[in-house]
Amino acid sequence: MLSAMLPGGAVTTHHPQRNPVPRWSPVPTRWANGSRSGRVGPKIGVAASLGGACATARAARRRVARAAAAGSEFVIEGRGNVVVLAKEEDVLAEVAAEVASCASAAIEEKGAFSLCVPGGFGKADGQEPVSARLVGQSLQMLVGEDVDFSKWHVFFTGERLDGQESFLLAKELWIDACGIPADQVHPVPQIPSAEGAAAQYTAEICMQEETVLVDSEEGLPALDLLLLHVGPDGTVGRLKPNSSEIDEAGTGKVVLPIEEAGAEAAIVGPDFMNAARSAVLLATGSHSAQAVQAALKKPSASCPASLLRTQQMTWMLDSDCATLI
Repeated sequence: MLSAMLPGGAVTTHHPQRNPVPRWSPVPTRWANGSRSGRVGPKIGVAASLGGACATARAARRRVARAAAAGSEFVIEGRGNVVVLAKEEDVLAEVAAEVASCASAAIEEKGAFSLCVPGGFGKADGQEPVSARLVGQSLQMLVGEDVDFSKWHVFFTGERLDGQESFLLAKELWIDACGIPADQVHPVPQIPSAEGAAAQYTAEICMQEETVLVDSEEGLPALDLLLLHVGPDGTVGRLKPNSSEIDEAGTGKVVLPIEEAGAEAAIVGPDFMNAARSAVLLATGSHSAQAVQAALKKPSASCPASLLRTQQMTWMLDSDCATLI
C-alpha cells in the first residue's frame, strides 16, 4: 500500500498491483511507459535537491582548495566533486560524514533514506571482499552517532547466488550495530536461477514506496545515495570492465542476471546506478590511481566507474590514489 500526505493533512492511498514477475523483463510493469503512472502522490523533489544538501553540508566541514593534494576539494566538469584526503582512514571518516549528511537531508525531505552499497567480488570469487569491507568500515563509524537509522533502507549492487557474502559482511560490520530494521534491508534473493533472482530483485526494488525510492527523470527508481568503491581495474559493484552487462546501458533494466556457470549472480544495471540522486565513490591506494584517472576522463567500457553519470557525484580519494589527476 502506498500513502501520500496531501495539503491539509489528508492521506490518499493506492494499492499497486503486486503480481509476481514470472520472468526477467527489461522494464517492470510499474515503470511501463517510463514512469510509475499507477502511483498516487506528488513527485518528491528532484535529484539536485538532495545532492545540493549533501554538498552544502560537506562544504561547511572543509576549506576548499584547487589542487589534487591532501585536504583539497575541486570540481571536474561532468564528473562532479573530487575530495582528496591524506590517508585511507581519513577517506572512510569523510565518507561516513557524507552518508550521514545525505541521510539527514533525505529523511527531512521525504521521511526515508535509501542507500545502495557494494555487493562486490569476494572470497567465493577468489578475491578479498575489499569493496564491501571498506564501505562497511566507513559506515561502522556511524554506530552510536545521532543518526536516525530507523528510516534507512539498504540495497546491494549485487551478489552471487551461492551465498550472501556481501550481505553477511555488511550485517557483521554495521547493519546490525546500527539497528536498521530487518525488513528495511534488501539483499539479493538467493535462488538457483540468475534470471529469476534478477526478476525478483527488480520487483522488490520497483515495489518500494516513493518515500523510499523516488522517480528519476527517466522514470526509473532513484536511490538517494549510491555508495561505491572503485577497484584497481575500475570495477564498481560487480560491473566488470568490458563485460556484456555494460552493454545493457540504455535498456532501462534495473537488475541484470549473470549466468556464468558456477558463479551465477544478480547485479544492478548501469541504468539503475545512474538514476541515483547522488553518488559517492571512494578509492584509496596507489594501485587504484590509474583507474581513478581513467574514471575521471571520458566514458569507456574498459573502466566501469567512468560510466557513472549521476546528477550529483563525489569522489573521495586518499593522496596516493590522486597522484595522476
